[in-house]
Amino acid sequence: MGGKVRAVALIAVSLMAAIGFAGTPHAAHAASPITLPFTGFGRILVDPTHVFITGGDSVLVLDLSGNLVKTITGETGASAMVEQGGILYVSLGTGAIDRIDIASLSETSPLVTGLLQPGDLAYAGGLLWTTVNDAGSIEPASIDVTAQTPSAHAYDNVFDYNTNYLANCAHYGTNHAGNPSYLIAFSCNTVPSSIDLIDVSSGSPLVTRTTTISYNNARDVAVNPDGTHFIAAIPNSAGFIEYNLSDFSADGTVYASDNFPVGIDTNGATGAKMLGGISRQVGTTDATGYQIGDPTQVILSASFGTPQTFQRGAALSGDGLTGYLVAYVPSSASALEIVSLPAIPADGSPSPPTNVSATVGVGAAIVTWNAPADHGKSAITGYKVQSSGGAIANVDANKFSVLIAGLSPVPHTFTVTATNTNGTSAPSAPSNSVTPIAGGTFNPLTPKRLLDTRNGTGGVPVRRLGAGSTLGFQVAGHGGVPATGVSAVVLNVTVTNTSGTGFLTAYPAGLSRPTASNLNWTAGRTVPNLTQIAVGAGGKVNFYVSSPANLIVDVEGWYGDSTDSYLVSGLYHSQGPQRWYDSRYISTANGGLHQPLAPGETRTIQFAGGYFNIPGDTGAIVLNVTVTSPSKAGWITVFPAGSPRPTASNVNFLPGQAVANRVIARVGQGGQISFF
Repeated sequence: MGGKVRAVALIAVSLMAAIGFAGTPHAAHAASPITLPFTGFGRILVDPTHVFITGGDSVLVLDLSGNLVKTITGETGASAMVEQGGILYVSLGTGAIDRIDIASLSETSPLVTGLLQPGDLAYAGGLLWTTVNDAGSIEPASIDVTAQTPSAHAYDNVFDYNTNYLANCAHYGTNHAGNPSYLIAFSCNTVPSSIDLIDVSSGSPLVTRTTTISYNNARDVAVNPDGTHFIAAIPNSAGFIEYNLSDFSADGTVYASDNFPVGIDTNGATGAKMLGGISRQVGTTDATGYQIGDPTQVILSASFGTPQTFQRGAALSGDGLTGYLVAYVPSSASALEIVSLPAIPADGSPSPPTNVSATVGVGAAIVTWNAPADHGKSAITGYKVQSSGGAIANVDANKFSVLIAGLSPVPHTFTVTATNTNGTSAPSAPSNSVTPIAGGTFNPLTPKRLLDTRNGTGGVPVRRLGAGSTLGFQVAGHGGVPATGVSAVVLNVTVTNTSGTGFLTAYPAGLSRPTASNLNWTAGRTVPNLTQIAVGAGGKVNFYVSSPANLIVDVEGWYGDSTDSYLVSGLYHSQGPQRWYDSRYISTANGGLHQPLAPGETRTIQFAGGYFNIPGDTGAIVLNVTVTSPSKAGWITVFPAGSPRPTASNVNFLPGQAVANRVIARVGQGGQISFF
């Protein structure tokens, strides 16, 4: 409280706490299978926006997150699928090949009908290819989907029982090239078996290359993204086997798996990779993934707790970062499992950043890292930092730290990738786990008077508050307190000119008044107290007085909320109370003066950086300030060293009184605080 009379007084300052330091951390995660409404399975196909799964008599349409978009019914015996020109073609057990418009997800009219057991589907050489049964022998058949009246044309003597073994049962391999000039076919249900290249560039199929498998038959085949090799899933082999497309010879590359690989897909959008589905007979792995060309680079190993991934039940998203596998579970249901795969660095890309470390913050974390050991074939152009919860920050090439805000208070780890003009590195090893702190940090202010009913400061009426009255005052946006992002304020509340016994209660506007009091007084007393109050509706705080009094309110700081509280520098760190300075004695802590403060004197005392383990970067300190043996009435103002002295008071006293008050004091120049 301000006034004209100043007095000699002795002060004692006890340190209660420092505001301004660290925190602590930990993490884990898992995905759940998506149950499908049938027990069987036909095929799975993934386009840029949908996942299509055939089974039973329907085609399920899901989004890329696995949420059901539509069930297309009436697709009796739906099995193989291929997409071409905005149309999804589906082979049915009725002998038809159906057409589904991708844009509207609605069935149009059948492409053809009356086929005997139409089988697999593929698009090559400008034609749609399937297989049909001709008197017990399987034959390839082509359809011109652009014809006014499409029809199927079957080809005799292309598949046989003795050299390519396709006449008994044949499937077409997956090839993501838009319109290749060839098909890869593989025989099924026979041992020995074969994988074959069928040239369709002339419009008629011609088997030009064959590789024979003596011990089993391939369950799935996919062409590599570069179009020079293909990979086959062959049970009882050492894993997924890679072949040269040029001569169909095994190139010696084997992607290891448990002993029953049954599904495969490949993708090159974010680096060449393969996804393999395994119907495990031994071991625990249900899905595996590799960087194509390097079987030492395992990018996925997943277990679903189920013994069977369906044959041909593996597919990759268009960007190659998500895998979809259809599995049979012991409850006789089918389920879709979704897995994530990393991007594969392009040639000349940097190696991953190193030494990634995270420091906890309030709803945030500070992530630091070291540059890659190898920057690749060009200079680093930037970094991307990603949390395990999905938050992303892009950082310039010359920076090696970033604050990521808006994190939930659950464990997070962080990875960093580096990018140059050639490509992006693989993700770094994850950082240590941190759990962001919930709540707001404290922001100290140089004390500022908000309201004074004695003179109308703050726009309040110039009169004492009446008994039983409540004054609402907007603190947000005043005295250095921001208009938004404030959860609470620290106020030094003083009553004076009291005429009877009473109390004051400060509370958030918009809430019911609590029964607790913040100040208590008797007639004629001037009483201050430091209060921390949540900000209520409209950024206001209410002040209720039970008996008449003038009210003076000074603001000393504010607490943020989750929108603006990131660093730990505003966190509270408690310490056991200890005497810091006593003007009655020579202070052993800091050698302070052994004499009372004179009227008008300002005494500056060192607090942060050197004493009682208070760090030099402490933002504010909680003090219990006591005045004793004053010769006249007066007040004390506590403020940051080096700043102008404010008009607000922290302790008010009468002659001969010993008065104490808690103060949250902002630390000033050189870690010092001044007392006037």
